[in-house]
Amino acid sequence: MITCLAIAYSAAQTKLVTPYTQVYKLEVVAPAIPSLKTFEMFEMAIDAKGTFNNPFDPQDAALDLLVENSERKFSVPGFWTAPFERRLNGDTEELTRSGSPGWKVRWTPTEPGTYQVRVRFKDQNDTFLTPAQTVTVSKGTAPGFVAVGGKDPRYFVRTDGSSVFPIGTNLCWAGPRGTYDYDDWLPKLSANGANFGRLWLSPEIFTFGIERKGKAEEGLGMGQFDLGRAWKIDYVLDSAAKKGIDIKLCIDSFNILRQRDSFNYWEQTPHNRDHGGPLRIWSDFWTDAKMDRLYQNKLRYLVARYGAYTNMFAWEFWNECDITTDFDPVTVKKWHQRMSTVLRGLDPYKHLQTTSFSAATGVRDIDGMPEMDYVQTHHYSSPDIVGTIINQQVRKASLDKPHYVGEIGADWAGPRAEEDPTGLQIHDPMWASVVTGGAGAAMPWWWDNFIAPKDLFKLFKPVSEFTKGINFAEEEFRVTRPTLAFETKPKVASYQDIEISGGPEAWEPAPQNQPQRVKISRTGAVTGNVPVSGLLHGQRNHPTWHNPVAFSVNFERKTRFEVDVRGVSGYGGGRLEIWVDNERVAAKPFPAAENAIDGAIVKKYNGKYGVDLSPGAHSVAVRNNGNDWIQVSYRFKDAVKLTKPAIDVWALNGRDYSLLWMRPTGRSWRAVIEEKRKFAKSAPAVLGLKGLAPGRWEVQYWDTWTGEIFKRANVSVSANGAVRIPVPSFEKDLAIRVNRK
Repeated sequence: MITCLAIAYSAAQTKLVTPYTQVYKLEVVAPAIPSLKTFEMFEMAIDAKGTFNNPFDPQDAALDLLVENSERKFSVPGFWTAPFERRLNGDTEELTRSGSPGWKVRWTPTEPGTYQVRVRFKDQNDTFLTPAQTVTVSKGTAPGFVAVGGKDPRYFVRTDGSSVFPIGTNLCWAGPRGTYDYDDWLPKLSANGANFGRLWLSPEIFTFGIERKGKAEEGLGMGQFDLGRAWKIDYVLDSAAKKGIDIKLCIDSFNILRQRDSFNYWEQTPHNRDHGGPLRIWSDFWTDAKMDRLYQNKLRYLVARYGAYTNMFAWEFWNECDITTDFDPVTVKKWHQRMSTVLRGLDPYKHLQTTSFSAATGVRDIDGMPEMDYVQTHHYSSPDIVGTIINQQVRKASLDKPHYVGEIGADWAGPRAEEDPTGLQIHDPMWASVVTGGAGAAMPWWWDNFIAPKDLFKLFKPVSEFTKGINFAEEEFRVTRPTLAFETKPKVASYQDIEISGGPEAWEPAPQNQPQRVKISRTGAVTGNVPVSGLLHGQRNHPTWHNPVAFSVNFERKTRFEVDVRGVSGYGGGRLEIWVDNERVAAKPFPAAENAIDGAIVKKYNGKYGVDLSPGAHSVAVRNNGNDWIQVSYRFKDAVKLTKPAIDVWALNGRDYSLLWMRPTGRSWRAVIEEKRKFAKSAPAVLGLKGLAPGRWEVQYWDTWTGEIFKRANVSVSANGAVRIPVPSFEKDLAIRVNRK
């Protein structure tokens, strides 16, 4: 032993590659494994010695648990780790290593039975295999891992078939208090019925960025992982599991490959050749062979360390990869295909896989890949956040896989917390997503500077209570269109606006990025081939996306048409023109010097630009003959006589439940918060539903802000599946849950 240690000491002095370099005789001592239960994670430390430099490179050193029974055999990768202790120094978390680094294995059995288990350890020279142990696994009570299943592929379940409906928020990083922030956030989420969160493992500037630039001999640089930060992820997963909260791990974010504009991190990332990484330029990431191998090594480490957690919801390859510099969807799709295949082979638990995009429309060629188990929408800053959610839910439902809103906010630049103290930008998207077929409630973004300081965790409780007890994957929900009628017809006619907002925004070829024609009837019905775009593209920068829109109207009274401008491209600006009956009646240039503001959205032109329309038939066209895009929505003011209550309602019908949410027409975040518009209480109404099973049903009327059922009623569904439900007067919004008795 003295000679072996002398060799190790000599090697460490002369050829130190990492702090973990070993030169030992190959040897493994594995502890006895007790009897286990399904879906309960077992962790054991392995005393494995050998000759290696980098324990994070499986070509240098790899430890695996080999598991076999009469029906299958598989391996569970092990990982290199170290214990840590934490403390607060003032308001800053400090970690101190509390022991020596070494090898561990985490295994969560998924099926009962008798197994033969061995430990295999490969170093630079040879392979060591321990004698087999017989391990008995009995059936436990834990529900298992998250999957897609049941009768409806649009929803999540656990292994035992129980429903998983994610309700929660992004929790991607912490402040200086580190994991102590999660000691505050997770209990508050759990106490309010939330069951879901998301962490970012990149870039290194954030709490859990495990790849850090630096010297190899310090345990830094590409190919090694920060053990302290990896320990922090353990801590959050463990804490979340105790609170019944699933955590999605987002492996990388666009920042590390973003070379210009806001939120770039290319100049600092360890991937960069200037910091010892393999990449000459950012776009090499997707094709570089050395980078591929390093990424695969990272996947192995992540599976080994976190895959056994049953509350590890899914692997998200990228946060918003479409805004990496020089994004090429064809190349990025091929990369996802390669890495998904590798990850499936490494992960014995077959966790769900996904990726995300900044554009609300996503990238359909990647979203639709069979390798992506579910899809997401990220969205900020539309005049009607709810409208965008619904548009994308309808659009992405055709992919026949789960879809939920992974990030939502009123403004990407900040939470605007003082303007929105009650969290309308959190509340409305969650409720809209529940009743339009979302696989989970829309996830807000501003957790650390909005939800936590304003104590808005309470917004999750009503959604949790409303959805409690429903197995979404078994209910066979389908979107339905209820009818509404006045309970008592008003004596004096009133008029409402026709508003067209929340349309899809795409900076790529798309159906809405071409000239559009839209017809609006006297009753307010809007018809067109595709949803009206939320962008007017100019003629120069992307001429093939130029998409003027023409409205055909025939109103019985004078009205005013308005274009609501919400932002103009910083890459050259735009020029708004309004044409009525083939005559230009308004023109407004929105100049922005070429790249002068580094591509940011110009806000100084925001406002309403409009013209008056006389009664009768008109063609109203809106064009952008400038250089680049303008963010827009449209409104015809007081254009249509109300023949039914001014209430927007969305609904899902299932076998045993019908879920509905409604709000006054036009009561969007922008209308309430920015425009300070006041909305009168709705008139009492009668709602018509079809498609329910005949028989007795209970109607529950929910206050969506308190989670209280303030009224109950029993109704009878007729033999043809129809029922009429009274709708009381309400001010902000109202949810109704109809339960089969």
